Amino acid sequence: MKILHIIQRLKYGGIEHLVFSMLCHDVKNVYILALEGPSEESFCQWPKLKEYQSNLFFADKKEGFSLRTVNFVKDICRTLSISVIHTHHIGPLIYGCLASSQCASIRHIHTEHDIWHLQRYKDWLIQYFLFNWNKKIHLVAVSKDVYTQLKSYFPKMDISTIPNAVDTRYFIPGNQANARQYFKLPERATIIGSAGRLETVKGHIYLIEAIRLMPLDYYLVIAGIGSLYQTLLTHIQTLHLSDRIRLLGMVEPMRLFYQACDIFCLPSLNEGMPLALLEAQACSVPVVCSNVGGCAEEVDPESGLLVPSQNPKAIAEACVKINQKTEKPREFILKNFNFDTLISHYYQLYEKI
Repeated sequence: MKILHIIQRLKYGGIEHLVFSMLCHDVKNVYILALEGPSEESFCQWPKLKEYQSNLFFADKKEGFSLRTVNFVKDICRTLSISVIHTHHIGPLIYGCLASSQCASIRHIHTEHDIWHLQRYKDWLIQYFLFNWNKKIHLVAVSKDVYTQLKSYFPKMDISTIPNAVDTRYFIPGNQANARQYFKLPERATIIGSAGRLETVKGHIYLIEAIRLMPLDYYLVIAGIGSLYQTLLTHIQTLHLSDRIRLLGMVEPMRLFYQACDIFCLPSLNEGMPLALLEAQACSVPVVCSNVGGCAEEVDPESGLLVPSQNPKAIAEACVKINQKTEKPREFILKNFNFDTLISHYYQLYEKI
């Protein structure tokens, strides 16, 4: 069975890493198509992709609808004898839907990783039309919260729930001292890590504000790139926190980043089911997280804490409190979010639909 995952852009992020892990699991049968961005850009940002470039395709689509991209998807499906198109987010859904509708033998699965974009009427209307026009699409939610909201938007759709997961053979506890030395982080500080695109929705500004309210030996390190890099850097300097906060930019390997941390914090304004929470906990790092989307389902209740979004005071108090706990969250991840289980569920669904 040949599977083609379609994503918006092949950059180093949660969804992209999940899809890439699925490719690595079954490299003979799984392919990835990125709608936007040239291959050179992806390989530069994420060098490991080069090892799998024969399984990767780049439409390099420009802004706006592209009939050429529809034909590009169809050509790949025919050339590779694709059995299943698996799309992630609304852009890939559009092109996957148009391609699968013209290939009778192709099954189509669409995974919704978050739901807040459907609050925009245009996005909801597009998906409503596609789901009613192409009846072969099967919808997958990544959390109970996403499932519930999807049912409210599309009550007639058949929806499965398959929680996100991580490779617990790769994301493991490690030597904290060595990890800190690699990133040149202070050895004796309490290090709070955060990771994600430097965009408004990720809420880093509130975590930066929270550091001011924590003891002086608490140190924040943020992994990720995005349009707010300079804005956040300027804010850090304005608050005179340059000696307590570092923006690392693009980080690889992320496993080493988590291993360097005492606490992982995700202060997002909106989320679906973020992989970073699972990755950090698999490395036995307790988490503090905004209580948004499906995050509550991911946080180990024994070691982790949920906080209101956009609340620096609550973040600061939770980080101090969690540092006094001794419970470790890895067993929670092994039991509930194992990557082998995710693969098994998806392949059963591929066969079933």
